[in-house]
Amino acid sequence: MPKVKMLCMANSRKLKGRCIAGLLPNGSWIRPVSTPSGEAIDKSQTILDNERAIQPLDVVKIPIERAISRYHQQENQLIADGPWRFLSEHNVTDECTASFLLKCIYDKDALFGDPYKDVSWEDIKDNGIDHSLALMRTADPIFKRVDNRYGQPRFLSNFYYKDYGYRLPITIVGFERQIPPIEIGRIYKSKSNWWFTISLGEPFTPYFKREKYCYKLIAGAVEIL
Repeated sequence: MPKVKMLCMANSRKLKGRCIAGLLPNGSWIRPVSTPSGEAIDKSQTILDNERAIQPLDVVKIPIERAISRYHQQENQLIADGPWRFLSEHNVTDECTASFLLKCIYDKDALFGDPYKDVSWEDIKDNGIDHSLALMRTADPIFKRVDNRYGQPRFLSNFYYKDYGYRLPITIVGFERQIPPIEIGRIYKSKSNWWFTISLGEPFTPYFKREKYCYKLIAGAVEIL
């Protein structure tokens, strides 16, 4: 059974499970999935052998069965049975970690080809897309709390990438612990730089549209203090 070494960059919500994504030692991305159709990782699977949930900047070794790239998510790899092994925990300010992240930084003019919040599913099927994960650095993002109808905290972020401004949902598990407490409908203006991991979500038909779209999501965020 092959095992891969991964620097975790995202632990986010996906339906009732988790979407995990990370960087391999060569700088390429991997998104572990639980089925060939790309279903989420079960929450219990993200508990490492040191008995805590995987977190961004953890280096872990995970068992992989095979690659199963899809139209909109080329980086997917099917996990095999077996525990996820914790190797080490990195700090974003460590010289080696910072240097590695800079080598992996996204260099396109716009996120996934355009400045919008989503990508048409028809366009993806017709024209293809060669990546669905991106590591970018942004300064002074704004975060807004927008709880769901069950009162669970949800957040959006306004930020700039190159020449464009974006406003994207945050799907990170426990993100409310990464910023000061804010009331629903209020904002928090960060005064620091952040690493964002942007992920392209599953095809979805909004209630006000007829076509399917893959939405751009903030699946990981690490503040550079």
